[in-house]
Amino acid sequence: MINVGVILINDGSLVNLLWAPSGSIVTKAEVIEIPFDVLHGLLGYRVCLRNSTVPSLLNGVNNLADLQKIRIGQGEEWPDIKIYEANQIHPVLAPTLPSLFEMLGYKRFDCLPFGANEATYIVNQKKARYPFLVLDDQLLIHYEFKIQFYVSKRYPEIAKRLTLGIKKLKENGEWDAIFRKYHEEDLKALNLKERRVICLKSPYVDGAKQCEEPVAYPEEWMQSPL
Repeated sequence: MINVGVILINDGSLVNLLWAPSGSIVTKAEVIEIPFDVLHGLLGYRVCLRNSTVPSLLNGVNNLADLQKIRIGQGEEWPDIKIYEANQIHPVLAPTLPSLFEMLGYKRFDCLPFGANEATYIVNQKKARYPFLVLDDQLLIHYEFKIQFYVSKRYPEIAKRLTLGIKKLKENGEWDAIFRKYHEEDLKALNLKERRVICLKSPYVDGAKQCEEPVAYPEEWMQSPL
């Protein structure tokens, strides 16, 4: 499938900078990868939106084998699909975000996972139209999933300046301060550390040691002084 973003950034005339997650088609374009995870890995901390009108099947999920029995919803072009499939989970797919909410309403699946950086916002924004939406408070699905900037190869000077600028912001603490400003309260409310964690291995990450180390919760590093 042709992706407009890829066409534009390959050309570089109208678009020379995009951000995209691991596995996105943008990462295969003619781009320079900026080696910083914009969201500190938050997109890989997944919490489930579920239908409040039916009993939650998520309460019985304690391991990967249990999760494999749960019906999970995904957008047709979401790169997460390959992560689930690599772990023997076969998501129910929909072409658009509104159709995913509609399908959840019709009980077509049990869990619609979103990143910890977006789940609370989505529920707050969509609750009026989809009153059955509720955030599960028991389960955390975790996998390595980065969001990074990608610069058109036609503009290496932009890539160099962007890399230098982000490095300076991280060194002086401003990068983390901005991150905390927009995400700290939502992360506290999600209470990730108290959830049962199911770790998935990502085909986008090299190495065989995924899921061997304890989960590094974002709340932990945010508690340290800047």
